[in-house]
Amino acid sequence: MQKNSKITDLNALKGKRVAVKTGTSGADYANSIKNKYGFKVVTFDDSNNMYEDVTTGNSVACFEDSPVMRYAIQQGSKLKIVTKPAESGSYGFAVKKGQNKALLTAFNRGLANLKKERPIRQNYRTLLR
Repeated sequence: MQKNSKITDLNALKGKRVAVKTGTSGADYANSIKNKYGFKVVTFDDSNNMYEDVTTGNSVACFEDSPVMRYAIQQGSKLKIVTKPAESGSYGFAVKKGQNKALLTAFNRGLANLKKERPIRQNYRTLLR
């Protein structure tokens, strides 16, 4: 939501327009609760256009994967998070089989280092407050 929004919970979305990004867990979640809370979902192909829709007032809120939203806020987007994250799913990292071996090796090395240094949840909390 916009930083100056008066919306504090999902009940306040009734009759309002909410933005989501195609193919995300945020979109899945919003679509699963839209009838319960009475809001309309509008879809965007990327985060920037979705955020812009909220900051210009066309939509009152957006649903986004928590790490992506927290990063956008750290980078200066004019949004705020007003609810606790919903149950989250799993994230994965994939490369085309037989290709991108250097990328896969670097990713696996980095993930192993993170796990060795401290638990993943602690990294998440530290890096994306």
